[in-house]
Amino acid sequence: MKMSRTATVVVLALLAGCTQQAPEPTHSNSPTPAPPTSSTPSTPAASPSPSPSLPVKLSLTKDLTHGGAEVVLKRITGLYGNLPALKLDVSETELTITLLDRDEHPVTLRWREGTISQVDSDVKYLEQTTFQPTDFPLGNIATTFAAAEELGAKGEKVLQVVEYRPGEVYMTVTTSPETKTVFFTRKGEAVRTLGFHSVADITQGLKEVVAGARAATQVGFSPEAGYWVDLPPTSGVTERRSRMGALPVYVTRRNETTNRPAFDPVAIDALVLARAIEKYAPDETKPCRVEIDSRFVKVAPTVRYDCDGRVTWTDLAGQEYTEAELN
Repeated sequence: MKMSRTATVVVLALLAGCTQQAPEPTHSNSPTPAPPTSSTPSTPAASPSPSPSLPVKLSLTKDLTHGGAEVVLKRITGLYGNLPALKLDVSETELTITLLDRDEHPVTLRWREGTISQVDSDVKYLEQTTFQPTDFPLGNIATTFAAAEELGAKGEKVLQVVEYRPGEVYMTVTTSPETKTVFFTRKGEAVRTLGFHSVADITQGLKEVVAGARAATQVGFSPEAGYWVDLPPTSGVTERRSRMGALPVYVTRRNETTNRPAFDPVAIDALVLARAIEKYAPDETKPCRVEIDSRFVKVAPTVRYDCDGRVTWTDLAGQEYTEAELN
């Protein structure tokens, strides 16, 4: 739930090492020794009264990364009710969670060495988006850590769930010492860097940004901008979904409209695009910027390939046209 109270916040910076510059978190540093897919705002549920008496003993039969985290969170829910969370950190030895109580005050709890205690934290409430930990796959964090290691995250690992963009809650794995931050989807899949030449990468990139939309005013991709789709304007606002580097899809909105007709992105064939790129830019070090929209009337939608400064126009089937033929 977005709430009205504001407070000072310490900005988290994502760790260096991502292929693309990661967005910075909108709030404070983790209370754990090591720092480090848009979430539906959660409504704080009424917490039990009186307040729980802490510390509380809780021994685990399995460690945090093999199901123990879920056990700890279930116990915390039993103590505090189904309160929304502002931040969650899980390492191999401790779990720290900051909840937002019904008075809009952050409450930070930590499980370590068999005990749940309330701890001091610099996490503040700045109207950031809250989440429910059960929305994320926490049953086998060891597998998540292993996937992050394969992608270059070396060192002591911490799984973190926190808002990194306004309205966007992400799950990441970060390391100490700092090596690389790896983002994960709500299904627990690592977000990998996509290329712009292969059928597989183009298919995946378009699938993630289109996300089932049946109308778009532009779809495109390039190394500089990643993959994107512009949806038809609503009340003078155009929404763009973007997927850059090893970052999850995020949404930006701008106050502008277009007179270009919308088209159905389902008609886009990644194989046709990949073959055209191979033809117009065989050197993968000089990739293309591809834009698909209905800017022309005679043939619509059209595909614009800008490959190392050379522009070629085609229809969705790959038939080439000169710009004069399209006007």
